[in-house]
Amino acid sequence: MTPRFIFMSALFAVVLSFSAAQAMASPSDTFVFGHPGKASAATRTVKITMQDTHFSMENIDVKSGETVKFVLTNKDDFEHEFVLGTVSEQADHRVEMQEAMDSGKPMDKDPNAISVEGGKTGVFVWTFAGPADIIEFDCNIPGHYESGMRGTVTIRK
Repeated sequence: MTPRFIFMSALFAVVLSFSAAQAMASPSDTFVFGHPGKASAATRTVKITMQDTHFSMENIDVKSGETVKFVLTNKDDFEHEFVLGTVSEQADHRVEMQEAMDSGKPMDKDPNAISVEGGKTGVFVWTFAGPADIIEFDCNIPGHYESGMRGTVTIRK
């Protein structure tokens, strides 16, 4: 075996090991449209009331790179959630929520979402990123989205 063959074999083994480790790692907290942010980096606060299966805001404009602190007040006696995602991610999450409800199993905590118990206030911080886009914020608890509990986030460059 030549030194080059040994080197290439070793390099291949390292790359393969790294790829396997990445595949087994937990899902990333980063999405095309951003990632969880730090409250200390927030450049503004957006207050949203959740009541009667509606959000008090329907549209939010943000800039790519902006960190927003969402203060979410649930005025109802039952749980609501605030989930950021693309149209297809939201549709997938609604299916997962229905399956969890049907099976009685709790949902895993998602980095792009917060659940707020009835009568409580929750804080959710997000740093928006990516190209100009429109995403949704929805409550995907079965029946809530269908009753109108949704809105859009317009991300501008």
